[in-house]
Amino acid sequence: MNIKINEEQEKKEKFSLPSHIQNEVDEKWFYLYNWISTNDVKASIERDFLSIISKIWNILAVFAVLIWLIFFSNLYLLFIVFFSFIWIISIIILFFLLIPSFKRSFLLSKNAFVVLTNSHISINWKIVKFSDISSLANDMNKISNEFDENLFEESNLSKSKSNLINGINLKISEWFETISRILSDKNDPRALFIWYLMYSLYAFIMFIIYVAWTVFLWIFTLVLNFINKFVLKLKWHEVVNINYLFDKIDSNSVNLNNEKNNLIKNLLKAKNNEWQDALLLNINSWIDKITKESEIAVNNSLSLGKKLQNSKYNDIFDFSIYNSWIKKQIYEPLNEIQSILEKNLEVIVNTRKEIENQINITEEKSLKNVLLMQEKRLEMRIKEIEKFISLIRAYKEKLII
Repeated sequence: MNIKINEEQEKKEKFSLPSHIQNEVDEKWFYLYNWISTNDVKASIERDFLSIISKIWNILAVFAVLIWLIFFSNLYLLFIVFFSFIWIISIIILFFLLIPSFKRSFLLSKNAFVVLTNSHISINWKIVKFSDISSLANDMNKISNEFDENLFEESNLSKSKSNLINGINLKISEWFETISRILSDKNDPRALFIWYLMYSLYAFIMFIIYVAWTVFLWIFTLVLNFINKFVLKLKWHEVVNINYLFDKIDSNSVNLNNEKNNLIKNLLKAKNNEWQDALLLNINSWIDKITKESEIAVNNSLSLGKKLQNSKYNDIFDFSIYNSWIKKQIYEPLNEIQSILEKNLEVIVNTRKEIENQINITEEKSLKNVLLMQEKRLEMRIKEIEKFISLIRAYKEKLII
């Protein structure tokens, strides 16, 4: 039994998450990793096109020689051969681009995102424990090979494209320089001139194919990106929405803490200035902001909890971690705000009692009116704070902690 446990632990230790992902998973149980994007599909198609060009550049060179020879015999035949060859090359390129494009779009629809929890990973809609990640090796290898990007690593597509371009340029330049040097050594200016003309023709053919296909690929990938984004939105809507709510709750937490700090400052000013009307209005404004933010935060928390429970990840859902995170993000800021207001309410109530005592013993009418005005302000403040404390308690009760 101990041997089996040790083997499980060893397998788990072999799979490690990047530190920033591990920290989020430890804190809130859930992390959504965007492994492949629609731009990766686009970049992979462009890489394939460059790969094809790197393989047929010498065929294009032979074609340029053929065109040059036909040029001196039959112009009509020249046009037929030229356009026929361009069409043949285009069909070959199209064949070798379309099939991988659809294949990668299919892989994208199933593997765009990787769902991670504190103990499980989901790839290709399959959910396994970290210790059993070897069962996903085939799925992971397919994606890595097609998109040149390993899990949690940087994409190599840009580097691959750059290497292919450099390789094509190097081959062509070496070929040009070699033949130019041979002809120069033979000291035959006529042959060298003909070679330059032939090379110009070759460059022209390469230019036509490259530019025409660059335009075609731009249109094709634009349409493919639109379709892929639509498919991703349909298939991954649930998971993306869950991740969106996690992010929104993070934002709600930051806003609540900021509003709490602003409320403390305004309450302190109000106390020092005997609750003047302008400050009361300012405080009421901050309270309204906190009320709205609290309602949004609680609703987002409840909505997220329900979505997680109703999702395919319910079986691996860890409420203890999730609830601890919600407590830290929403419950604790609300609790601090309630505590601040309760202490402030206690101070105001005591201040009102003192003013009531002063009113009872004051006989001068003008002074008594001032005290009555102060008492009225405090009563308004007390009602506002009591109302807000009641709302905070109601929001806290809605949370599952």
